[in-house]
Formats: sequence, structure tokens, C-alpha cells
Amino acid sequence: MLPLFNCIVLTSLTTGFRVGRVQQVFGIDLRTLAAFRVYAATLILVDLGFRATQLGVHYTDAGLLPRSVITAVLGHQGAFSLHLASGSFWFQSVLFSVAALLALSLLIGYRTRLVTVLSWMLLVSVQVRNPVINSGADLLLSALLFWGMFLPLGGRWSVDAALDPRADSYPNQYCSVASGAMLVQVMSVYFFTAFLKSGAEWWPDGTAVYYALHLDMFATHLGVFIRDWPVLLQWLTWLVLVLEFVCPVIVFLPFFTVPLRLICLALLAAMHIGFELCLEVELFPYVSLLSLTVFIPGWLWDVLGKRGAERRASIRVYHDPGCLFCRRLSAVIAQWLGLRSHLIVQSADEDPRALATLREQNSWVVFDTGGNQRTRFDAFLALLEVSPFWRWTSSLMRTSPVRYVGEHGYSWVARHRSSMGRLLNLWLKERTLPVTTPAPVSVALLFLASLVFLWNCHGLNQTDFELPDEVQWLLRNLRLEQRWGMFAPYPTKSEGWYVIPGVLENGTVVDVERGTVGEPDTSKPEMLSQTYPMYRWRKYLSILRSDGGVMYRQPYARYLCNRWNDGLQSPQRLKSFEIVFYKETTLPDYAPPTVEPVVLWVHDCLASAEEMLRRKAAAEMATRDLGGG
Repeated sequence: MLPLFNCIVLTSLTTGFRVGRVQQVFGIDLRTLAAFRVYAATLILVDLGFRATQLGVHYTDAGLLPRSVITAVLGHQGAFSLHLASGSFWFQSVLFSVAALLALSLLIGYRTRLVTVLSWMLLVSVQVRNPVINSGADLLLSALLFWGMFLPLGGRWSVDAALDPRADSYPNQYCSVASGAMLVQVMSVYFFTAFLKSGAEWWPDGTAVYYALHLDMFATHLGVFIRDWPVLLQWLTWLVLVLEFVCPVIVFLPFFTVPLRLICLALLAAMHIGFELCLEVELFPYVSLLSLTVFIPGWLWDVLGKRGAERRASIRVYHDPGCLFCRRLSAVIAQWLGLRSHLIVQSADEDPRALATLREQNSWVVFDTGGNQRTRFDAFLALLEVSPFWRWTSSLMRTSPVRYVGEHGYSWVARHRSSMGRLLNLWLKERTLPVTTPAPVSVALLFLASLVFLWNCHGLNQTDFELPDEVQWLLRNLRLEQRWGMFAPYPTKSEGWYVIPGVLENGTVVDVERGTVGEPDTSKPEMLSQTYPMYRWRKYLSILRSDGGVMYRQPYARYLCNRWNDGLQSPQRLKSFEIVFYKETTLPDYAPPTVEPVVLWVHDCLASAEEMLRRKAAAEMATRDLGGG
């Protein structure tokens, strides 16, 4: 934490910007923060979309985990969750919709700091509602969003920047306690997970990737293909370990910072892309790539910005005379596309040709690089084609479906320009971006960053100190508790699949998991990783077979009863079933794996609560036989 303290002292962080060596190491470019904002908002929307497909199952009292189970198991340990206020489907739907609207506002950079805070609160809330299906990706995303609350994420390419007349005068390089904490947070993931990978499988044996790719619940087709190359797997194991140890040191070197960072970013990004291609590891590669974006140096944006600068300087935009809404909206579009400092935006009465075209077609007018007049949605495409950062999307935007939506959308806006102008003028008022951090906030952030660092050190199991209960409570409620132990100290060597044979009230044997009649197939699925409805089901079922999953088995069994019996009458109703886990253990040197069936739970859909308690005790004994999964 000493470098962060130096950053405060040397750059007067609470008063603004200052160029220097420390700022180069611990600062983040405003354009980089804008890219981070857009990527983070996109990931939040994707995450919400995936979660919404199982909204009733994972987040309501009628699903896998009623609120009574959460409060009984977690008690005071978890953070506050607004999603626990009600177990109804409609209530969860409203919260999901609000979270999506906030993410869209974050995407375009409108009221950026406020919506970042609210997005973080709802992200933490939904994670606490069902902690069983959370992963390291969720923890990292909430931590990144937390530090992002104290950074000027709307400093570039945003509605906020377009409404701040002084936005372009702010230097691109920004340094503060929050920027330093964000950078240290990102590299802590790699540095501490490397220390936690202490098993011989990582060093000296080099067999960790071998065992990881033999986890068929994760392995993709490519992973299955390359796991037969032992020499490659050994070198990949050592390469991962070296990158995780070395890159967190190199990126903070005060010399050759830009080229060294670009090399490390390329290597770490390639590592995560490799993970995604070979393993079904949920959102972690994408969230990890998001975290790496904060290290993108301003030099790269400068290079991209210089390409086509002369072409952009010839672009002219004309809007409806006297239309304040039109002028501000043009400024917003120019800012979001990274064109504000290049475009000439004027009232159409400054050019007779533009004014005549505007009145004839009821549209703004853009003169493109060839001097051609472009109107309506095509005018937006003219700007997109010269955007230094978004022109790669122009081909997609020119496709017929998008053009159709764009043209009709513009026509609607043009017809309602007056009423929309009155409304949006209230929302699009000029204001100043918050780009400085008050001194008390900086001190508090430094304190929190130090606590997070100590938490990570404590998680190495090589320290003899205990964090006070108050500190642990604080970090848990902020979702800053961390232990980056993926495949640490070594990849698990056991996995398996579930078989759930059941009996109906009329005596018919059924496969409860697949919802079919007849004896279940107990053989291993050909592609186990493809059998889960979504990746959060994989996480849930992985927990279910472990020591920590015993308390979730009865709620899962009740869910299976309700799912089968919904709308059915006796004797087609499900009477009883067993949850059997076929535990498969990977052996070294490509030896055939061992398979052992273990009964995790026996359930009677009509049994009493006392009987269920006795079966829970039996399940705990079965879990001990599994060795904790």
C-alpha cells in the first residue's frame, strides 16, 4: 500500500491532475475508463440476461432457494440484499428491470457516478440473494464496480461529458487513490492466486492443466482434443504460473511502462481466451478481460485517434435552428463517438444548402468527408464511419434490419421533436463532471484498499494474524472479501454426474432429472459440460455434492417434487426419489478413472419434517464418504 500513499503525496490527488512518473504507473486514462464503463455495463446486461432465464428458479421462494433457507444459513454473514425483501416473481422482475435500465444509463454515460453506485448496489443484492450460484467472476465484477464508483467513468464518450462545457479541457491521464486501488485490485487476482497454487501439480510436476482439462463438467471440445498432448499441457501449466507471478510485478515498473504493459496485457488476454476456448468457466474470462482494460495506456488511444484525423476534420453537422435539444443531442452523439474535438456542429441557418435540406426532409444534415449531404439515420452512419473507436460497427449498422429500425426510429423522433425536446431539455442540462475526490474520501479508500490487501494476505494461510470481526463484516458487506483460489492449490481430481431415479404414486419408475418414464441411464454423458441448462446450474450442482452443500439438498429435493407434481393428480404424482452422484476420480498418466455412486439424498415428497431431519444426517455421512467433493 506504500505506492498508493506516495501517489497521494506526490500528485496532490484530492485537488486534480498532475503529470509525473507515479501518475503514469498508478493513473488511468479517461478514455480507458470510458472503455471500461461501456464493457462493464455490457457485462452487467449480459449477466442479467442469463440470470433472468432462471429468475423463478434461482430468485423466488418457489425456486431452489427460498429466503428462509438463505437467512437460516447465512444469518448476518452476507451483505444486505434488496432482493430478499420479497420472494415473488413480479418483485424480482421489477428489480431486474431497474438493474437493466441502470446498466443502459451506465453504458451511455448518463449520470454516471449515480448509476454506477446504484448498479453496484443491485449487483451485490442479486449476488447475496443466491450465493450458491456465485463464482469468482461475480466477486471480481462487484469489486471492479466498487472502485469504479470513485472514478470519473463518464469523463469521455458519455452524455455527461457532452453536457460539461469543460470536459475536453480535462487532461486524459487521471490519478487518484481509487485509480491506484483499481489497478492493484486487478493484479491482486493474479498475484495471490499464483501463491495459492502451491500443489505439486503446478510445480514441479506441471500436471495441473492435465487435471483441469480432465474435468469433463468444464471441458469444451477443444479442451478434450488437446488434453491428449502431455508435453503441451505441462508447458501450459508452467506458463500460467509464470504469467500470474511475473505480470503483476512488471505492470507496475516505473520504466518502459507502456511497452511492458502492452506485452503483459496481450499475454494475460491470450491466457483468458485460452481458458474460454478450452473450459466452460462461466463469465470469468470476460470479467478478467474487463479488469485488464484499465491498464490500456493512453498512448494506444492517441494512435487510434490520429488515424483518419484529417477526414474527421472535414465533417460538418447542422441541426434545426433554435432547437436547444437538437444542439445538445448532436453534442452527445459526437462525444459518444469520440468526435467532439473534431466536428463542426452548427445551426442549419449557417449554411443555406443545409437549411434547405433540413426543411425539405425534416432532418439534421451531415456533410461527410466527400462533401455529400447525409440525412436521417444515414447521417448517423456518416459519423459512425469516421469514429476512431466505433467505426468497426458501421458494417453491422448498415445491414437492412438495423437500417430499418434506425430509419423508423429517427422518423418517430423527428415527428415528436418538440415534445421530446421539452422533456429532454430537463435531463440534458449542462453540468460539471465530478473529476476530483474529496480528501476524506481518499483517506477512506486508502484504508479500505489496505484492508483488502490484508484480507488477501490472510487468505494465503501463511500468516499468523486474524482480521477483527468488524473488518470482516465491513468487507463482506461491501463484497470486497476475496480469495482468488481458482484451481488452487491444485485442480480438483474428482467430478461426476447426477442420476435421480424416482417412483410415482402408481409405482412407475421415472428419471426425475430428465423428466422421462423408465429406469434412468446411469452412464456418463458423452459431453458432460453441455448437459447443464446454464453455467450457474453447474455451480449449484457442484456445491450440492460438497460439505457446504448439505443444507441445500432438501430445498433442491422439494423443488424437484414441485416441478414434477405441478398440475398433476394422483397417481401420476412423484412419490419418492434418490439423488445419486456418480463420483469420477481422475488418475495420473491417463489411467482409467474410477467411478463410485454415492447416494446424497433420499426424499419422500410426502414425508414429515422429522423424517427429513433424519435423512439430512444420513446425507452428511454420505458427504464425508465423498471426501468433501
